[in-house]
Amino acid sequence: ASDSKIIEGDFVALAKDGMYEDRYDCAVTNACFGNFFDGKALLDAKASSLKPNGKLFITHPLGKSFVEKLHESDNSMVPHLLPQKYQLEEYANLSQMELDDFTEEKVAENNIYFASLKKCDRM
Repeated sequence: ASDSKIIEGDFVALAKDGMYEDRYDCAVTNACFGNFFDGKALLDAKASSLKPNGKLFITHPLGKSFVEKLHESDNSMVPHLLPQKYQLEEYANLSQMELDDFTEEKVAENNIYFASLKKCDRM
């Protein structure tokens, strides 16, 4: 039996009722961060759902430049860009998290984007 759970829906709204508070070891946001209207609200919701020392991964297999092109072509569908390292550090600090790892590197023809944040033990 697996302990994995996939949640599909408006995670920010779901987190507001406290149903998922301190519940998960890990949360993944893959290839969709730019589609959220409020990145800070998303990080707050994800942080509240994580157990202390839990990890949040923000990834995009095609990287920041791909998201920038999508944003330029339709900013109603992709209202935001992937956060830069300093932005993640600011968000993390405000969301009781810390930036654990950050990478933007070219692999083959794509620029991989990877950020790992850890929920702080402080409450």
